[in-house]
Amino acid sequence: MTQGLYQLVEEYANLGIHRTGTSVDRATVDWLASHLRARGAKVLRQDYSFDFFDAKTTVHLDGHEIPSMPLYYEAIGDIKTDNVAVAEFGNGDHGSGLDDSLEAMIDSAMSDGYDSLVIATHGETGNIVAINCEPKLRTRIPVVLVPGRYANALKTGAATVQYTAIIKPGISTNIIGHWGLSLTEPPFVITTPMTGWFTCAGERGTGIAVALHIAERLTQHMPHVPLKVIAPSGHELGFYGAYRIAESVNSPPTAVLHLGSCIAAYDAELRGIAHADPTTFDAIKKALAPLHIGPENPDNHLDPDCWVGESRCWARFGMPMLSIAGMSPTFHTPDDITETATTPALLKSFADCIGDAALALLQNYDYD
Repeated sequence: MTQGLYQLVEEYANLGIHRTGTSVDRATVDWLASHLRARGAKVLRQDYSFDFFDAKTTVHLDGHEIPSMPLYYEAIGDIKTDNVAVAEFGNGDHGSGLDDSLEAMIDSAMSDGYDSLVIATHGETGNIVAINCEPKLRTRIPVVLVPGRYANALKTGAATVQYTAIIKPGISTNIIGHWGLSLTEPPFVITTPMTGWFTCAGERGTGIAVALHIAERLTQHMPHVPLKVIAPSGHELGFYGAYRIAESVNSPPTAVLHLGSCIAAYDAELRGIAHADPTTFDAIKKALAPLHIGPENPDNHLDPDCWVGESRCWARFGMPMLSIAGMSPTFHTPDDITETATTPALLKSFADCIGDAALALLQNYDYD
């Protein structure tokens, strides 16, 4: 099983760049569905439509092309310009979403009459750090992200931006694998996202591998427990797919285990949040202790702002929930590849300990 976990991460990452609504997204849905079926699950697909942002950027610095990508949904159209503002961005969330400082940079560039804004994004690898966003067009000037290692050269050099972007109809799919469901018993839900900006080996692949491992463990040792594995797309687009699933649920699950970003990734800083009765919380804490994750108990478990990632989508139900997510040095960068993201030993340790925490979430429930 140890090597199998690592192979799952490799398979996932090797599919390509996992952005929502792309051919790789569709291939990932098929891939994950096959792995769920191989473990005895029945698989449901939930398709949803959204506004797909299709863009291409080219940035030349002193005549030489440098890596670039658009800040999604900022602008559409066709432009080539050297009337370019330059800024730097490196927030505490390591590219997890727009913040006030980034908004201020864009507003300033617009008010100063620039045609485009190039932002040098700072992360630990020196590469581009992609930034999550809502899938809603903001109709501002084109904003282009480049690696932070070019920040100093951009201040003194000449930059030219070529930018083409359109909005077109898009479609993506959430995956639900289920075992032993009845009409009377609420399921235990394991949820982990499928999509992200790049190959996402550590960010997403590790969570998917651990989710499959825990599902297999539960179905073998607790076959009477109704179980769902929910893998939404749209993570990088404001958890779009996860909200579609959560909004379609009429009654709360028994409990939810949310496996967010960078589970079992190298040097990841992970945060655990758990809402449960004191006995269950203590059992979860004990299970996670070898991973050095001291779970927090949220002040208001019904407040989405107390949670991280897709666990926010489930907060309104108020059932017991454990959410684990974090950031690694390669988070949201092109450097998030399997060889540098994780190891078989890391994956086994996380799968075993989080699996024990999953059993703790279920310990107070008596299934027929």
